[in-house]
Amino acid sequence: MEGLKWSEQEAREIVDAIPQTIAVLGPDGQAIYGNRSLLQYIGLTIDEMTSTDFRARVFSSGRRGAPSGGASERARGWRGVRV
Repeated sequence: MEGLKWSEQEAREIVDAIPQTIAVLGPDGQAIYGNRSLLQYIGLTIDEMTSTDFRARVFSSGRRGAPSGGASERARGWRGVRV
């Protein structure tokens, strides 16, 4: 079992080093992991990302508790220029 924990930690370190956004979802669609690049991109902590209201926090820019600024727009893939 100790070897498995070490292997899991090593895998997380490797995935965190990848400069691409990576999320791991459970079978029910619940977020269970996000790498460092993803967390920086959406502006949330791992605890906030794995909470049950993750989608509401990221995709609802008008709700309390939603990331401020462009985080929800970035999560939806918005790449336009604000005027």
